[in-house]
Amino acid sequence: MKRAVSSGKDKAGETPSPQPSMPITSALAPDLEAVRRFLLEMIARRAFAELVAAVLSLLARMRDLNTELMARVAGNSRHRPPSETMHRLQLELPLLVGPAANDDATPPSVVPPPSNTREKKKRGPKNRHLHGRPKFPAHLARVEDVRQVPPALRMCPGCDVEAQTMGYKNAHKLNVVAAHFVVQCVKRETVACQQCHDYVRTTPRRDEVLDRGILGDELLVQALVDHYDDAVPWERMERNARAQNVPLSANTLASSVGRVIDLLEPVVEHIKEACLSSAFTALDATRMPVLDAEHPLGIRNGSLWLIEGDHRYSYFVYAPTGHAKHIDELLAGRTLGSVMCDGSPTNNCVERAGGARGGCNAHARRGLVFALRGGDARATQGLELFSVLFHIDAESKRLGENLEARFARRQRESAPRVEELWQWVAERRQDVEPRSALGKALGYIHRQWPRLTAFLRDPRMEMTNNEVESGLRRWVLDRKTWLFVGHELSARRTADALTLLTTCRKMGIEPRRYLRETLAKILAGEKNLVALLPETHANHLAAAKLISRVAWNLPPEAITKDGLERAQAKTVVFGILYGKTARTLAAEWGVSVSSAERVMEAILGRFKVLAAWCKARKREGQVTGYVWTEWAEKPARRRNMHLVASPEDGQRITAENGCVNSPVQGTAADYCTRSLIDCVDWILADKVPAKLILPVHDSLLFEVRNDAARECVGVEYGSAWGSLVGWKGAA
Repeated sequence: MKRAVSSGKDKAGETPSPQPSMPITSALAPDLEAVRRFLLEMIARRAFAELVAAVLSLLARMRDLNTELMARVAGNSRHRPPSETMHRLQLELPLLVGPAANDDATPPSVVPPPSNTREKKKRGPKNRHLHGRPKFPAHLARVEDVRQVPPALRMCPGCDVEAQTMGYKNAHKLNVVAAHFVVQCVKRETVACQQCHDYVRTTPRRDEVLDRGILGDELLVQALVDHYDDAVPWERMERNARAQNVPLSANTLASSVGRVIDLLEPVVEHIKEACLSSAFTALDATRMPVLDAEHPLGIRNGSLWLIEGDHRYSYFVYAPTGHAKHIDELLAGRTLGSVMCDGSPTNNCVERAGGARGGCNAHARRGLVFALRGGDARATQGLELFSVLFHIDAESKRLGENLEARFARRQRESAPRVEELWQWVAERRQDVEPRSALGKALGYIHRQWPRLTAFLRDPRMEMTNNEVESGLRRWVLDRKTWLFVGHELSARRTADALTLLTTCRKMGIEPRRYLRETLAKILAGEKNLVALLPETHANHLAAAKLISRVAWNLPPEAITKDGLERAQAKTVVFGILYGKTARTLAAEWGVSVSSAERVMEAILGRFKVLAAWCKARKREGQVTGYVWTEWAEKPARRRNMHLVASPEDGQRITAENGCVNSPVQGTAADYCTRSLIDCVDWILADKVPAKLILPVHDSLLFEVRNDAARECVGVEYGSAWGSLVGWKGAA
């Protein structure tokens, strides 16, 4: 409390306003007796203006101290709520009389009108999803544990004969087989000519992760995922191996896993290009401690950036410092689309790259949460408006709406709430202290408003950057276990490993299986990048999912219109048209022949026209010995199929498949030939600077000058046939 100092009465005889005050006592350790004497003195002098000013000063100081104390308590308390829902936040407020908000409530704009009819109670359990024993998946191996009746209990006491087995009481328990190390004995055969004894050959040595390395591929894959996905330190892996008397060195394991990551570098580069060329991009960064002998503390903080593209790819990149110049170098020569990030000035690099920048509403809400936890109940209304906005987007996600439907919902339901939020911010900024917690939160919302509302103008834009922050969360939690990375190369490898693992999770791929199969392909000499990509692996998984769906006879609408399942369904249908057998499909899918037969039968049973056409072609070959290609819906070229009547099963089955295959591929070849003639005539007539290189199946490969390629449609380019991508300059 402070004492107001006055110079007496002015010329008019009135008491002047209080001047700058002097403290009566300490605010941290107040002397109550001094305060009492001051109050009595002010009352005796009738200096009520000075008394009111002093009391207001005391209350303001008490408020500031109380706000600071509650903020510290909220930050250090171990009893913080597990979430920041309105209900839990309001429970922290002292002396809050109003009821807590209901975060699960439907927004007012979509609340159904009250009904006078009383809903009929349904019989049966209230909770349809009753707890109980789960059904174990069919793919898990069943290990029998037969427990016989003891000999003492097998004898019947009345008849004195041994009881016979009637059956077994079955019970299923989920168990695990403990991981154990094995020594893989590789034997490469050597052969020699027994006559001349000069010819000697040995099985060629296959490529290895490390030349003459002692660690197997499966061990390296498991260690990679354990370390970078589950935060298991290398030293702990060594200690666990030593417990089984296995001589495993942490340094050898770490260097070998690093070599595996280096072999996967082309896949990481592909993910990088896919992220940076996506229509929607989101990014954020966190610190990465790196050992540095030249740093005064021995550790310096680098940056780990996460860039996500189209909710499908995740690219981690390491930067030696937190400066934006490293991201500027990464984005040099590129033009970004819609970009989601927070309001940090470091993220201004995305605007320099031409990106349409959005703002994170979760960051804006977080400032209000901090103010509310500090005891400022004035933030409650803003948090309630944010809750309604988040609920609208969550409802759209729950219904599975596409971008157009979600954008229409935002215009219809979110836009009025955003206007209410803006009015509330404008009103509150007039009476809230700018340097208080609530004042800082309102200032952030006001400065970032054009970016925070970008989701109302851009259909691709998200409301928050939570997706990227969730991707970084695993690293942030693992960082507490690792504490640091050893050097710059280790930091780069860490970023690459996180890129592969996070992208796999986004595509619904099990990381261990993908890394195991991809590493095996690389060591086997696979040069086609497409065969190594996680998208290709996801397509194969979708084919397996399709097998299950078709085998269970699900309705056609169960297969999404634009999803991978539909693409694989088309592959199966065309495979049948090309005359593939169940054995061929089983080999391609990696399933049993009986499973492939059920899939083909289910597809032919559903697509009646396809089944009838295949049956008619086989019947045509059996009756006439020929099948015909088609041109303008009329028979064209004739193909000989006399072996369809062969008594040998192999020849007959091959001929029956040819009865289906020849009309399809033969007709495609006819149209391709006609297209070739038309293209050559067009090149000669218009003098197009193009040269035919070769026809491949139903495609024609030309070499065309870049300036003339704009006249073509469907132009693709690339360094290899399997890595062709669409050219953006094509008309």
